[in-house]
Amino acid sequence: MAEHHHVMHVLSELRTAVPSAVPLFTKGGCHRLYLILRAIWPEAEAWYDSDHVITRIGDRYYDITGEVTPDRHQPLDLEPRIARDAFSWKPLKD
Repeated sequence: MAEHHHVMHVLSELRTAVPSAVPLFTKGGCHRLYLILRAIWPEAEAWYDSDHVITRIGDRYYDITGEVTPDRHQPLDLEPRIARDAFSWKPLKD
């Protein structure tokens, strides 16, 4: 339970510190957020639904907005081509 509050606190601080965090990490940079969270929680896993990466930590899922419910998400490592390409994703321009 304490871990969940810590994740939520980190996400809240990130949104506060970076005013453009929500569009940045929902329009092309979602995999980068996973990498940030994994640096703090090494057990973090990337899950993907062909549109958006969310991060699983423990039994909960997160994106920059906070806790989310996975839809058609699967572990990113099940999609080797996507996993490889994800490291080169760039945020989309509005």
